[in-house]
Parts: sequence; structure tokens; C-alpha cells
Amino acid sequence: MPLSLPLNLLDEEYFIIGTDAGGNAGAQLGLGQTITVVSADPTIVNLVSDATAGTDNEGVVSIASGKVTPVKVGGPVNATWTVTNVDGSVAEIAIDTITVTSAVAGVATSIGVLFV
Repeated sequence: MPLSLPLNLLDEEYFIIGTDAGGNAGAQLGLGQTITVVSADPTIVNLVSDATAGTDNEGVVSIASGKVTPVKVGGPVNATWTVTNVDGSVAEIAIDTITVTSAVAGVATSIGVLFV
């Protein structure tokens, strides 16, 4: 789902939650798999991954987490996460968009969810 992010909203977090074949949340990456999360334009919106994947607000351990920082008004900007297998082949890719909107005094609310 696209994310609309006001310029004055700081420390917005993202969590990418893995699910197993049964649809149960909290599954982790396979042996040797890695995940990268990148912004197509970090001059508009910057994504910084946590060194260790965190737990979301419902207590579910993620496969990746980090901060989303609006830099300037613009977008939509593609945000892409890619899971890579140990042999270098791509296991999965997901793309979502982030649009940074003007700062609104007294309002610091994002609309939408990244990577759902």
C-alpha cells in the first residue's frame, strides 16, 4: 500500500514480516538468505535498515526493520526490498511507493502502510 509521509514526521519505522507456508507471521529468512531494503531516490526519502531486525508493535519478529526519513517533498519514490539466496539468485522482490508531502503544523501523521 502506498505511503504518504509528511516532511515533519521523523522516526517512522518499517518492519517486514515473514510468513510461513501456513500464513503464520514471524517466519525468518532461510539459511544463507539476505534481505536489502532501498529507496530509489534517497534525496527524497531515505531508508536505513537496522543492524538486527526488530520486533513490531504486535511483538512479531521481522526479517528486516529500519527507519524511513523524509528528506524533501516529492515522489512517489519506489521502496524495494529484495531477498537473495545464498547462491546470489533472487528469491523475492516487493516494491511499494512513498510520497513525501509538505509539513503540516501540528500534524505528524503518515497515511498508509509500507510493504503490506
